[in-house]
Amino acid sequence: MTEAEWRACTDPVAMLEHVREQAGDRKLRLFAVACCRHNWDALAQDSSRDAVEAAEQFADGEIDAAALRDAWGRTTAFTCESLARRAWSRTRCTTGFGGSVTISI
Repeated sequence: MTEAEWRACTDPVAMLEHVREQAGDRKLRLFAVACCRHNWDALAQDSSRDAVEAAEQFADGEIDAAALRDAWGRTTAFTCESLARRAWSRTRCTTGFGGSVTISI
């Protein structure tokens, strides 16, 4: 992809594929972190922001994969718990549905 093609490109997948050919894992991880930081205000929960910071630390070799999984696990658990509560509050009166969700990371 030339610079002109890059500037004119509107397909983010094509752009990422081009970058992937030239960048290593660290740069791609930091690119993902930068995308999250660009939308920082949309991350309403501290656990989500902590997970992004953990991803940055992992990319820089400051934490190991287990610490990264733990950080993402906290945000996933919180999100799933919140969604389950909302779904339960909307459905329990009419359907009586209840249950649990398990997510593996």
